[in-house]
Amino acid sequence: MAAEKLMMRLVPILAVLALGLSLAAPTLAHETKLKNQETVSLGNNRGPFELVTHRGQAVTNESFLGKFMLVYFGYTHCPDVCPLDLQTVSEAVDMLGGDGDQVRPLFVTVDPKRDTVPVLADYVKNFHPRMIGLTGSAGQIASATRVYRIRARKYFPPDAEDDQYLIGHSAAIVLVGPDGAGLSLYPQGITAEDIAKDIRRFMIVSGGKNTRKGIR
Repeated sequence: MAAEKLMMRLVPILAVLALGLSLAAPTLAHETKLKNQETVSLGNNRGPFELVTHRGQAVTNESFLGKFMLVYFGYTHCPDVCPLDLQTVSEAVDMLGGDGDQVRPLFVTVDPKRDTVPVLADYVKNFHPRMIGLTGSAGQIASATRVYRIRARKYFPPDAEDDQYLIGHSAAIVLVGPDGAGLSLYPQGITAEDIAKDIRRFMIVSGGKNTRKGIR
């Protein structure tokens, strides 16, 4: 039922997407050139941010320390890639079994105007039960995208209404360690199995020492 409900919400958006396929702007919209990498620059993907969860709770970057995070930036009106990527994130966490409790899946909107707390609350329940949706003011979202080096740009398909815009954005899943530093950057299309294997590798390296309690 949840999947059918989600598809019913996406049908009208698919029609809008078809109108925009000829635009140059969507070249950002689901970036596939990102590579899975462990680099010093990726480790620097950390910094302060303040956002609001889908439950209306104010959080900061420190709220999630002590757990691994799978961070994905997207938006609820995304017609195709975002739901698929979030499903991949959910499956990867499930594949970890009991170790999945050490991983917090986060969905950060790049569309704070439309993705309010109630909208996010309705959306994230279609995915992993521990997934947290995050929104905030335009400035707060901009700060979070800078921390994780995510690009996002609004564009309008031909003849679209003011509220029918789409957002081109980097489509990548970021694995963040218990200390808040970026560990891996997974490109769009990666399998849940590969993500789970990579997370297990980092869990072994960390020695299970991520004992600080973050938000649940």
